[in-house]
Amino acid sequence: ISLSFIPADGTEHLKLLTKGEPEIVDEVRAKQILEQEELEIRIELGLGKENAQYYTCDLSHEYVTINGDYRS
Repeated sequence: ISLSFIPADGTEHLKLLTKGEPEIVDEVRAKQILEQEELEIRIELGLGKENAQYYTCDLSHEYVTINGDYRS
């Protein structure tokens, strides 16, 4: 398995795992990427050429606090 953060701003991606082996990660760079509005997390299983996309939404502390103040 290989795992990378792909920044939405087009800057260089950050490899976290390559073929199951951890990379030396620049923590400052990782923080910069995670602070962006959007990012792609690429997971390569190495099992073929198929692909899928999964979209998620904001589950930040602020979002949960705002939406946790009421019941439906």
